[in-house]
Amino acid sequence: MIGSRLCVLALLVSPAIAEAQPEDGGATSDSAAAPAEPAKVTAVEPPADAAPKLPPPDPAKGKPVFELGLYGFMRLQYIVVQNDPNVAFVGRDDGFELQNARVGVHGKLSDRASFTFSIDGAVDERAQNTPQGKLRLGMRDAFADVSLGTVFVRGGYFQTWVDPQGLVPDIEREFVDKPLESRGMRSTEGWYTPGLPPGRSLGAAVRLEPKTANRLGFEIAVQNGADEFASNNDNDKPALSVAAMLSLPNNGFVVAAGRWNPRTVGDLPFRQDETDLQGSVGAQLNTGAISLGGGAI
Repeated sequence: MIGSRLCVLALLVSPAIAEAQPEDGGATSDSAAAPAEPAKVTAVEPPADAAPKLPPPDPAKGKPVFELGLYGFMRLQYIVVQNDPNVAFVGRDDGFELQNARVGVHGKLSDRASFTFSIDGAVDERAQNTPQGKLRLGMRDAFADVSLGTVFVRGGYFQTWVDPQGLVPDIEREFVDKPLESRGMRSTEGWYTPGLPPGRSLGAAVRLEPKTANRLGFEIAVQNGADEFASNNDNDKPALSVAAMLSLPNNGFVVAAGRWNPRTVGDLPFRQDETDLQGSVGAQLNTGAISLGGGAI
């Protein structure tokens, strides 16, 4: 900016000096020798109704933006179970228990699509009713969502709304663990019994999630319906579940769901067919420091 201003002043002063110099190179008069006054430049204000000058367009504007983030958490507890004098495997391994050692990645492409993948290193691997167990690495979430306006389609390995406790994140739950109806009876706590909810399974679903309070949502899911860690279906028939949810203030909810699952259990040649019919209802009301919740399945 300084250089450009000097150039303008030089162009304005140089004609006055050239006219004061005589052709024969002699001395000049006092009036001619006096320096010329600098020219005054008056800035011209733009009219009030002139359009403002806009910045150049951003070439990246309007294109979908991809976001990627890592997350994870760890939960540890100390468990004490009274020994059963009549059952050798109940209460014989009091001590620390690793509930979760989870790490995952979540990606999002604007509001069009997203995906979630997570693994957990605290999966309890044991042969049902035995006090000896080992930790192994297991997949917990692996699904992708594609937006279709107000609803979206989910596909992969995920959990449905059939279990009301599944709607409460592990790191936000008020209690140390889920109720027995949801998680079942673990070995060494008693006789091994799986939980009533179906857990995670491979499949696809259409969802409308209520984003704000006092909104209705629904879920229609078609899944394999096999064991939570099964790699495929247990027969040729899928499981179907339907659920409806009403969102409440402060992340509260009321949910009701039903599930039809024709299963096949046992090993060849002694496989048997069974049909599981499930219904569940649950509610969570959060009012500041007090949370009220209940459900049945």
